Amino acid sequence: MNLAGWGLEGWQWLFILEALPSILVGLGVAFYLTDFPHQAHWLQRDEIAWLENVQATEKRNKENVEHLSLLQALTDARILLCSLVYFCLNAASYGVAFFLPTIIKNFGVSDTQTGLLSALPFVFGAIGMVLLGRHSDRTMERKGHVAAESPESFLARLSSWHFSALRKSVSPPCRRCSGRCQPAS
Repeated sequence: MNLAGWGLEGWQWLFILEALPSILVGLGVAFYLTDFPHQAHWLQRDEIAWLENVQATEKRNKENVEHLSLLQALTDARILLCSLVYFCLNAASYGVAFFLPTIIKNFGVSDTQTGLLSALPFVFGAIGMVLLGRHSDRTMERKGHVAAESPESFLARLSSWHFSALRKSVSPPCRRCSGRCQPAS
């Protein structure tokens, strides 16, 4: 990165520029948002009353919930199943995020093209997330949307692995050794 200046290297500027929006939003939140609805001068009286009523209802509902010990929570089948689903989703997501640029770079494209092509799945994912959320809000249906999204995500990842394997099987000989090495299987 060629952003050297003011005694800082490019990678240091990258950290500063990435942190700047978060710092500015954090300062805005610290000075603008209030701790309680009655302190919010931008809310009308009926909005303040509604928010305080919602908070009181949530507090009552929270007190009526069953409390589990740590051992009970760690052995509860529902929690274990949710943990397994969460682990599988993260494992697939991290696999794509970490290795997709390497896979794309092996196609022989430039660094800029690698970055742009690596961003495509996330762009389509963001668009799909917004559209799916809007449709779910419009129809007031939740479980079906989640159930429909999961197999689609699985099929997309499966096809990416298939095409990655296909690319390895038809790849040209290695440039470093003039084709003497064998592709990893």
